[in-house]
Amino acid sequence: MQFAAPYEGIPATLAKLYQYCHNGRSQPSVESLQSILFTILEAFGDVYIVLDALDECAERKELLKWIKDMTSWKKGKLHLLGTSRPVEDIAKYLRSLDPHHVCMMEDLVTYDIEKYIDGILHQDDAFEHWDSEVKAAIKKKLLENAGGMYVCANPKK
Repeated sequence: MQFAAPYEGIPATLAKLYQYCHNGRSQPSVESLQSILFTILEAFGDVYIVLDALDECAERKELLKWIKDMTSWKKGKLHLLGTSRPVEDIAKYLRSLDPHHVCMMEDLVTYDIEKYIDGILHQDDAFEHWDSEVKAAIKKKLLENAGGMYVCANPKK
């Protein structure tokens, strides 16, 4: 919706693709979506895109290729922020694309996650009837599975 704002509605190229795909009954190709996104982004000076949880994508190779393709768009105007748990194939690939990557310290992320969990478990009325052992077990399991994050920022100016 944010990218459609300058067009005062749905961009014509996107509406045309929707019609071409039998009004949403069939899937467009990745290439056609990528082409339309590129066209839509031309209406902007700087563009910021956040890609969260890269490690949770089932089509990881395709996603990483798409990110690589995007980094050549609007040089200096497209800013990407991607987050992921520290998965080696993602980290290696993103390091090759952006020397300005940032690896967030797992301890710092874990601390923030722990504060958030404490806030939810102890302040949300939905959990007030749960005893402290159950809350501690929930917190422990969530923290075990948090595993830190890898962040790839594209700060090109």
